Amino acid sequence: MEDRFRVKLDASARMIEVEGPESFVREMLDRYDSLTESPAGKERPRKARRKAAPAKQTPEVAQPKKARPRGMQVDEQLMERLAEHGPALAAYLDERNVASQKDEAAIIASFLASKLGLPSINETHYVTVLRKLGRRLPRHPRQVLVDATNKKGFFYKEDSSFRLTTAGMNFVEHDSLKGETGD
Repeated sequence: MEDRFRVKLDASARMIEVEGPESFVREMLDRYDSLTESPAGKERPRKARRKAAPAKQTPEVAQPKKARPRGMQVDEQLMERLAEHGPALAAYLDERNVASQKDEAAIIASFLASKLGLPSINETHYVTVLRKLGRRLPRHPRQVLVDATNKKGFFYKEDSSFRLTTAGMNFVEHDSLKGETGD
């Protein structure tokens, strides 16, 4: 009885496994070698292995990889207009249940549209109103408006601003009022 031989090759996941008598295993290895040779009889060039990346060197002047946020800007003209409407805005928000920043953004947009004649809101308007009211600013004010658009359907996007939808108006005028429940 012949000894059993076993060969297992893993040529980049094209794995070949051969088991049997020595003569059979050698014959299979020879066939495999002939398949891996190039037509001219020369071996195919092997791919160079990736070398470990050299340690990062810190440049003398660090350049930012992408643009940094401009910061939270305030619209000075809106701030002046809010000076006379500040108490009315605070009362407008107090009349309503504000469960999230998305809800708050819709309520603010409604106030700006009805009292100040601003048909749409952008992140600068949103930040200006929050600062005027002394409320906590969200980390990413634009994302609050985007989420209110995509998740709640309160806004639709116009260029770089957001306009209240019918769903947003209904929320502000009916669903968010304290003491009342929505459908």
